[in-house]
Amino acid sequence: MRKSLLLLLICLFSLNAYALGGKKYHHKWWKDPEVVSHLELSDKQVENIELIFNSYKQRILNLRRKLAMVEHEFKQKVRDPNVKKEEAYKLIDKIEVLKSGLARVRVEMMLSIKRELTPEQQKKIYDARSKYRGMRHKTYNQ
Repeated sequence: MRKSLLLLLICLFSLNAYALGGKKYHHKWWKDPEVVSHLELSDKQVENIELIFNSYKQRILNLRRKLAMVEHEFKQKVRDPNVKKEEAYKLIDKIEVLKSGLARVRVEMMLSIKRELTPEQQKKIYDARSKYRGMRHKTYNQ
């Protein structure tokens, strides 16, 4: 139970793609009753976080879709035995621009959500995230 709570809490900072897929609670940590209780989120905070998430959702999905298309185009291009170096580089540049744009939008969303939380709630999330990372490193290092 503690592990699942910790996993859900760290999602504030990763906001996994599953949340964008519309799963009921999967990584929409602000909708999980256990997390809401642990963080002592108000109904208004939950509502505001959901509004923020929804306001960024389409932008993130569009960027992910564009990125997938350009990555696919790049894979096809490099399979071509006659590919020109400049063509491949141009696609790599497009991929990197899309990746940084996606990261920027995710950080924007995270910071908007973070502003909805009290300093105490933010601390609880950071503490849970640190504990989870520590548990994860122990598992990998065994």
